[in-house]
Amino acid sequence: MTRRRPPSDTARAPESPPVWQRVRTIRRRLEERTWDSAQAAELAEAWGITEAMVRGHAAEAQRQLEAVLDSKRGEATIAADLEAALQLAFEQGDPYAIRGLLAEKLKLHGIGAHRDPKNDPKPAAEQQTPTGVASFLDPRPRSKPS
Repeated sequence: MTRRRPPSDTARAPESPPVWQRVRTIRRRLEERTWDSAQAAELAEAWGITEAMVRGHAAEAQRQLEAVLDSKRGEATIAADLEAALQLAFEQGDPYAIRGLLAEKLKLHGIGAHRDPKNDPKPAAEQQTPTGVASFLDPRPRSKPS
């Protein structure tokens, strides 16, 4: 019978970073255009995982990057369409169309978006005096009725 030796500290596999960190690492390389599929083997060794898993992370990183690019392309397309419509409205002298298109263009950039007045804070004069249990817990001093 052979005796097994306990694993030494130097023989341990490197601790793998979490999946999100591995995907982010590959995505950064994709963004910087420094990613090469040949790097999968060295990352697999460095992270202590299989090469197939690294390729899976690379595919996810590519999907994430394409989603961001598609979103930016979509925003650019909408902005270009609004700009062309605005130019046409100016040429035709349509003030209502100009006003509406300018409002849409500002909303696209997060300016002048619709504000719901029910979410505004109430002025201090309109605040109601608490009643019941709330009045007992309310720290504000009140005068006693005479």
